[in-house]
Amino acid sequence: MAITKDQSTLLPNLEQRSKVEEVFEFLSRSRKPGESIHLSSAASDDDSRVVELPGDVVDLMASVIGSLRLGQGVSVIPHNARMTTQEAADILGVSRPTVIRMIERGELPHEMVGKHRRILFTDVMAYREDRRAKLQDLLAATTLGEDEVGSKEEVLAALAEARGEIAGELRGARQG
Repeated sequence: MAITKDQSTLLPNLEQRSKVEEVFEFLSRSRKPGESIHLSSAASDDDSRVVELPGDVVDLMASVIGSLRLGQGVSVIPHNARMTTQEAADILGVSRPTVIRMIERGELPHEMVGKHRRILFTDVMAYREDRRAKLQDLLAATTLGEDEVGSKEEVLAALAEARGEIAGELRGARQG
């Protein structure tokens, strides 16, 4: 596995694919989710130790290894980490200028470090979840109940209107 310069991103390595697969199989088949495991060192008998890994830590390891197994890189970011506008844009799936407009409109809190804007990881994730919730609400509002179903033309018109609302909301989020 290769680790990037900031020591928080693990990238898949083809040479170690079989080992990753072996560890994934072990973690996913030899225990139930949430169940702890015991690790022992491969040192000489005099130095060997056994430690217990709590279930939630093992679940996290299994998730990381599962992603690596699929060829996906994995980043570990502390909740109190400060991010650049580009890093926030990458997580939100928007451009850096869009993140700057979000900041300027007060939608995304930030702090200045010298001349640079920094955004807390927790604020980026809260914004992302809020945006997802709003989109889910828009989609839910477009659902027709049995008693609301009219003619085919009425249903198509309602769906076209809903698609327009959702597209407008998405454009607004992208354009800032």
